Amino acid sequence: MHMKRLCTYLTLALLLGCDSAGDNRLETIFVVESVLVGGYSTPRLWLSRAAGLSESYRYYTDNGEGGAQVAVQVVGPQVDTLLSYWESPRNIGLYVDTSYHRVLPLHRYELTIRAALSSQPITATTVVPDTFTIIGDYFREIEYDSNAHVELRITHGFYPGRARTYYTFHTVAHRPQLENLVPRALAEYDDGEGRSLIGLEFEDSPIFNLDSGDVNGDGTHTVQYPLAYINFYGSNEVCIFAMDDNVYDFKRSENTQQGGTTFALGEIPNPISHVSGAHGLFGSASRECIYLTVIEPE
Repeated sequence: MHMKRLCTYLTLALLLGCDSAGDNRLETIFVVESVLVGGYSTPRLWLSRAAGLSESYRYYTDNGEGGAQVAVQVVGPQVDTLLSYWESPRNIGLYVDTSYHRVLPLHRYELTIRAALSSQPITATTVVPDTFTIIGDYFREIEYDSNAHVELRITHGFYPGRARTYYTFHTVAHRPQLENLVPRALAEYDDGEGRSLIGLEFEDSPIFNLDSGDVNGDGTHTVQYPLAYINFYGSNEVCIFAMDDNVYDFKRSENTQQGGTTFALGEIPNPISHVSGAHGLFGSASRECIYLTVIEPE
């Protein structure tokens, strides 16, 4: 699932943060990674220990935290149940829900982790955004123009306790090969000295809300997807994610991790995290996608 890639990207941003007390404090800091998506199966959860600035971070080998008890309480109008996670025998720090639960929109998910090396539980809560729909064809084709855009008509998604719903575009290229790079992305690739092909395979937009689109007579909204987010010719999956508060706060604060700040080295704060007893992200979203084939101009 593509939200897994987004979650990993955000956590890597977290590890670029600096702690004024030095690297030695990071040895006991846990990192949680899991983003639920409404209507889809419960995703995997990663639990790891943060690395110091001089250390490599490999959550699937050295930094994975095994032996924890992981559970999620689901509370809402349709169900009230406890999901118990099992640790993967192949990946230290990877926990999976074996109940085949499908994430329910507008329900609250309460995470509790009891790590073997900590006397305090790790907790977090997310409320899953309501679902929404893209109206029209799910398979589209367009000739590439970096200044052009695709209009998407979507229904309004509701998020409890908030006047606005916040969204982001997430683009995944199906054939991320060098010969398929569009001119702008080819310049960023720069013979391997810039962004890698793997880095260009995924592209995220800034956060937006429906105030930036047009309201139609039937109550739907028209939003514009800029082709500037396309890095490869051929088939691309273009998804709109409606974010809960946890993902929204994490994503909007990641700018300080990517150079968009005047903080001095050693003063860069970690992204906003709503996880108690750890860093990282336990959040949720709803998503809708189209498949966009981008044709090279003749």
